[in-house]
Amino acid sequence: MSYLVPECDQFAALMHDAAEAYVGDVPTPLKQLLPEFKIIEKRIETSLFEKFGLYDGMPVSVKKADLIMLVTEQMDLMNAKTMMKNGASADIPHAPFRIKPQSPEQARKSFLDRFNQLSKVRR
Repeated sequence: MSYLVPECDQFAALMHDAAEAYVGDVPTPLKQLLPEFKIIEKRIETSLFEKFGLYDGMPVSVKKADLIMLVTEQMDLMNAKTMMKNGASADIPHAPFRIKPQSPEQARKSFLDRFNQLSKVRR
């Protein structure tokens, strides 16, 4: 996702779901039914954003890229029937790349490589 936004927003895009490392990735419809969970997730998110200097919240470009990635994940990783059921929108474009599933070890390495790359740019 960090490749879809302007350079100044790339680190924010990379870190936009950082709280999920602590609380897991809970689907939005379920989150809406768990107000206490949302409070806990927000506290962790705020703490992480402060730690990494993301005081202004998520830029608009990151929110837009998040929607693009949602559609891309649905198209690349789910079958067409599942995609239609989950409401992928025709007006949101697919990312200019295809998602290739990775093992947890590969995903960890990819994330850390990008984190280190963007951390150097921010210094």
